Amino acid sequence: MRALFAPATSPLWGLADVGGGLLARRMPALTVVVVPQAVAAAVLGVVVITTGGWSEAGPQLWFAVAAGVVGPVAMLCFYKALPLGPMGMVSPLGSPGVAVPVGVGLLLGERPGLPQFAGVGIALVGTVLLATG
Repeated sequence: MRALFAPATSPLWGLADVGGGLLARRMPALTVVVVPQAVAAAVLGVVVITTGGWSEAGPQLWFAVAAGVVGPVAMLCFYKALPLGPMGMVSPLGSPGVAVPVGVGLLLGERPGLPQFAGVGIALVGTVLLATG
């Protein structure tokens, strides 16, 4: 499943960025973040309740809670930034945030291969070029 979900992530995030960015130009960024998050929480609540998902909860649940708190704050900052500059520049400048999970993975002992490190390097160089160009 990893081979299916991982490549789908990038275009889906990209579509969400464009849609949210366009909406943030027409309405308050807080609305653009809160309404979809509330709908998602309701849908996920129904899914968890109907599937008995709470029985699977363990200590890792607190990581999900933290992500649920931090994620919308990051989205709000992102959607506030999009109307302030060209979408094609603001969006890539937000992408180095992936350094956090990469760094945590390295600290926890994960060892990506050479192609993965090359991809991280290319992304960082591209971000620096975009930010300084």
